[in-house]
Amino acid sequence: MADHINLKDLPTEGERLDFNKVSRYAVMLLGAGGIGLIVSIILLFIPATQKAYGFSWLLGTVFFFTIAVGGIFWTLLHHASNSGWGIAVRRVFERVGSMIWLPGVLMLPLFLISPVKHSLWHWTEIEDNANDKAAQQQTIDNYQAKHDALVAEYQETVKEATAAGNLNEAKMAEAEIAKIGEFDESKIAGKIIKDKDAILYGKHGYLNQPFMWARYISFFVILTFIIFQMRKWSTTQDETGGLKLTFRMRRAACGFLPLFAVAMTFGAIDWVMAIDHHWFSTMYGVYFFAGSALSGMAVIILVVTMLRNLGYLRKVVTVEHYHIMGKLMFAFVIFWAYITFSQFFLIWYANITEETKYFLIRNTEFWNYASIALVVCHFVIPFILLLPAWMKRTPRYLAFMACYVIVVHLLDVYLMIIPMRGPIVASNYVIPGAIIGDLFAVVTVGCLVAGGFLYSLRKYSLFPCRDPRLLESVNAHN
Repeated sequence: MADHINLKDLPTEGERLDFNKVSRYAVMLLGAGGIGLIVSIILLFIPATQKAYGFSWLLGTVFFFTIAVGGIFWTLLHHASNSGWGIAVRRVFERVGSMIWLPGVLMLPLFLISPVKHSLWHWTEIEDNANDKAAQQQTIDNYQAKHDALVAEYQETVKEATAAGNLNEAKMAEAEIAKIGEFDESKIAGKIIKDKDAILYGKHGYLNQPFMWARYISFFVILTFIIFQMRKWSTTQDETGGLKLTFRMRRAACGFLPLFAVAMTFGAIDWVMAIDHHWFSTMYGVYFFAGSALSGMAVIILVVTMLRNLGYLRKVVTVEHYHIMGKLMFAFVIFWAYITFSQFFLIWYANITEETKYFLIRNTEFWNYASIALVVCHFVIPFILLLPAWMKRTPRYLAFMACYVIVVHLLDVYLMIIPMRGPIVASNYVIPGAIIGDLFAVVTVGCLVAGGFLYSLRKYSLFPCRDPRLLESVNAHN
């Protein structure tokens, strides 16, 4: 255990990043990301590439969305659980979570470019076709013709029955005419959707584009507000000190957690699960969350290690903090495996057609090997390598495992999204060249997020320098 640290051993005003140490990296990252963004926008508008690259861009934005979501979760959990050890690294939690707005902005083209939107979320194409005036008029004419023909048929039956003196048959035909009623043109869009996709018609109260836009905006507003407000109170405490803001952040975190859960869960449903709007899983939100929390902690470990290598946090973050962060990462490796198996087992046991499609695709040909690799690499290997305590107490080793976890989490997100891009057959299990676009999109979004993150580090102290419980955290032991 390290020597006991007193307040006089710590910088009074905290530690601020000397941006000159990382400025060239930030400029390079943002420059590369900017070039990649321009190329990506072009690819999203070119008819030959836009549909395939739309999936690539969704992969990149969702992947970094999950990492930012992880940062928000650890910030809220730190306060809600009244954590003492986490104070030393709380500012890193906040900074990782504060990047949530960038994936949200970068995701916008996917909703604005119609061919891309239609290829990703096929239900939007069905809805747009149903709202097309020409298609509506054609359907109205067809329905009206069928309506008029049916009414005329029953009217003829009434005439013939009346002439023959069969009053009961005439009354029954008149009753059928009354049931038919007048054709309601105001509901024509719903009729088109129902004829095209009965399952979508049943879900149309949720899966409609005005509501989708409202959810998209509200989710990112909620998540951004939560983390920025928590960060504001945290940095204000650097100036004022005292316990008032500590209690305020604790109460707020307890209230924010349900909002966070709703925004994160339904965001996963809207942007990933709804790629196949026929498929559903009640555990999908938790599955998405498990990977987010795990990858978020992995990035936090890497950031802390980077700052220590630059000469910061040396007296604030100790081996004990690495041990705790390693244990949390280990715990979520197990939690991810538990949720993943539970989702698969329940769907396999129920054997409902609308639920099994997801795994039928991912257990076929190439994707089956990728799914097996995911289980081994996402659970078996990190479980074994993170089990010994000494490994979790070794910063370099833990940083290596954090990198590994991020890579396998990318594979996890890849398998959530990419298999729905095209048909899977033995001779052509992926679209030729699409994997290059996938990597390009991930690198582009990664450069923009990493560059923006480095810029965000320069403004405030790298640890909460006037938190009343700072010494408790610095001298944490487990």
